[in-house]
Amino acid sequence: MTSADRLRFFATLFSVYGVGRHSHSGLQKWLGQLRHESSDVRYWESQFLQLRHEVGTAIDVETTDLIEEQVYRMEQNGVDVVVRGAPGYPPNLELHLGERSPPFLWFRGNSHLLPKLSVGFCGSRHASAIGLEVCGDIVQQLVQKGVVIVAGYAAGVDQLAHLTALNARGETVEVLAEGILNFSVRQFLAKEWDWNRAVVVSQFLPQKRWGISQAMQRNRTIFGLAKALVVIEARESGGTFEAGKEALSFKHPLFAPIYSSVEDNVIGNKILISRGAAPIMKSRSSGRAKIDSLLKSIDLESVNGVTANAEFKK
Repeated sequence: MTSADRLRFFATLFSVYGVGRHSHSGLQKWLGQLRHESSDVRYWESQFLQLRHEVGTAIDVETTDLIEEQVYRMEQNGVDVVVRGAPGYPPNLELHLGERSPPFLWFRGNSHLLPKLSVGFCGSRHASAIGLEVCGDIVQQLVQKGVVIVAGYAAGVDQLAHLTALNARGETVEVLAEGILNFSVRQFLAKEWDWNRAVVVSQFLPQKRWGISQAMQRNRTIFGLAKALVVIEARESGGTFEAGKEALSFKHPLFAPIYSSVEDNVIGNKILISRGAAPIMKSRSSGRAKIDSLLKSIDLESVNGVTANAEFKK
């Protein structure tokens, strides 16, 4: 667990200068001069005092109290923070998203999962039974190869992806569209939940409430963390379709299952395929999704290949 002074420093820094693509120059200055790897409590205490001196009255009593409440709750829940360019920041995010990668991530759980080989999932909150079945099948096959599953934390496809991974003794990353202090383990995951096999991340301020624009940003982080993205039942518009479009704009490997029934539910998948996504079809012999091309795109060229993450032995 990190020191309270380190959490306090970053909570104050982001509260004062804001975050995002066009962050204040003061934020960039501070991030450029920090020794992020330092675990010395005195170092972070001194940095916090310097920051408070610099911002002066920009932090009022009410904001100070809010920050202290956040720091206390984060310490109690084992929350930490990692900044872009510092040790521990997921390398895939910078590699795939460049300057559009989140400037920081709050996280809780096993952060060693973040640099592992992973595949992201985006899909409808109201996916059909067939769509959920296809999602679960693909997740199971990936977990058998030691691939980490990355998804949001919404109902429908997100929930099923995480639950399937944990049921199969796999590992999973929950990417929030809200602040990390709003996270709790939901009932549908409680029985299988294991903090050694899960990590929760958020790119938003700790107490930020859910919002549509944040969900869109969250979707970009999902495919940024992963080596490929699978979209389940994208409609002609909406978050899943936009995530697919944006993945294609980044030239990121994108896969979309196609099946004959519930035609209206997969029209967005077909549009994405027409724009460059790779289809995932069902094998006639096994009845399961054919994911050979997906495995190849993430450097696992055969369904019978070795596990992606060698230390994954359950």
